Amino acid sequence: MADAAREERDPREAPTVHHGIVVAVVAIALVLVAIALAVLWVTYRSAIGPIAAITPPVRFPAPGLGFHQGAERRDQEAEKESILGSYGWIDRDAGIVRVPIGEAMKLVAGRGQAAFDPLPDLGGRNPPAARPGG
Repeated sequence: MADAAREERDPREAPTVHHGIVVAVVAIALVLVAIALAVLWVTYRSAIGPIAAITPPVRFPAPGLGFHQGAERRDQEAEKESILGSYGWIDRDAGIVRVPIGEAMKLVAGRGQAAFDPLPDLGGRNPPAARPGG
């Protein structure tokens, strides 16, 4: 009779689940998690030792910022502006000079469509400055 009932059941239907097995598996999983947590706690306590529990945390030092940050920034910007707006030697032996940024932009714009073409090789010397518009 049990065989006839088994044959009549729809094959797509899930088989009967035994609740005792599910409860046992969940209980075993919870016990294993509890054991793992206990092992981690003991390992942590032995790693930090008794001194770490007593020692107060170390405070980080304050950032090394000046009291006059705005003035310092303005001084730095003024120095950079004076460098960008003046002539000067970068490497005198190689003949490399610093040109004011406005003049440099005029020189590049004066080259037109050839502005980003490679500079001509003059045997190690710098090319002569291009004239704007010509």
